[in-house]
Amino acid sequence: MADPRVTVIMSVYNGAATVGRAVDSIRGQSFSDFVFYITDDGSTDGTPDILRHYADRDARITVISQENRGLTKSLNNMTSLSRGEFLARMDADDVSAADRLQTQYDLLTGDPGAVMAGCWFSVGNSVGRLYERKFPDSDEILKKNLSAGINCFAHGGVMFRRAAIDALPAGYRLYYGQDFDLWLRFAEIGRLRMAEKLLYWRGDTLSTISASVEPRRRALMNLMLKLAFERRNHGKEITDWAIAEKEIFSRIPAWNDAQARAYRDFISARAFLAEGNTKDARRLAWGALLKLPARLKFYLILPLLLLPGPIVSLLFRLRDFFGDRASFMRRFSA
Repeated sequence: MADPRVTVIMSVYNGAATVGRAVDSIRGQSFSDFVFYITDDGSTDGTPDILRHYADRDARITVISQENRGLTKSLNNMTSLSRGEFLARMDADDVSAADRLQTQYDLLTGDPGAVMAGCWFSVGNSVGRLYERKFPDSDEILKKNLSAGINCFAHGGVMFRRAAIDALPAGYRLYYGQDFDLWLRFAEIGRLRMAEKLLYWRGDTLSTISASVEPRRRALMNLMLKLAFERRNHGKEITDWAIAEKEIFSRIPAWNDAQARAYRDFISARAFLAEGNTKDARRLAWGALLKLPARLKFYLILPLLLLPGPIVSLLFRLRDFFGDRASFMRRFSA
């Protein structure tokens, strides 16, 4: 039997509330020559039953059940099992448009020097839409943004060549932000492409547990950029990433539950603000004010509280607009 052209990989832990719609969005793709590997990473809710239901009804789906090992190890395992020329990611909180795989496949097959293709995506939570990201299909701009610490790609919304990840000394690595680290290394071996269509909807289901590690995520981002700088200037990494990661985890404590809830409330406040609901945005912001570290109070909370609602909303929208490189380029390059 011939290998499929694409292997889709997804890892899920306790995703019973959302995994069904994620799986359905891949099963409903207009591009059908794929297999779908799903790792159940030790779920304790109804996720295993949901995945078995889909695997029994769709021969393209293979479910890998394991004790909890984390996202990085799960993705590397599925990568080693993958078949075909391309790998596509999917996350269990998210939804892909029906033409996402076809659009990205066409981009990559039409450009042999390209190693990865992303797409425009929207981020939202149960409150509402948070923001959209629409970067242009420009290898130069995408790489400049990555080198500045701006992630242009939704992790679950990319497709890349299997040969590209096989060419790296290590595939996915680091416990958090493993996608950004991989994009930086991909950028050094080939072109990056972007489907200029909204093809992916990312659910920002920020739990207290995930919010608690935000300080560590920020420190790991700085480590990734440092490693990229070393590769550019020395031809290799000088810093041992595994040792540096352990040092970060030992040096930087996770936020306590109150701080994590406060940060989560700030994210929800932003969503309220994006929908024009200043009253609820400020209600959440006041609750978060006393619990977040001083630096985040200044940058995140005080503008919500001190400035008039329409001005705050405008400032956030301007920030998102100038982060939207496609609109920026089209408006000012004419």
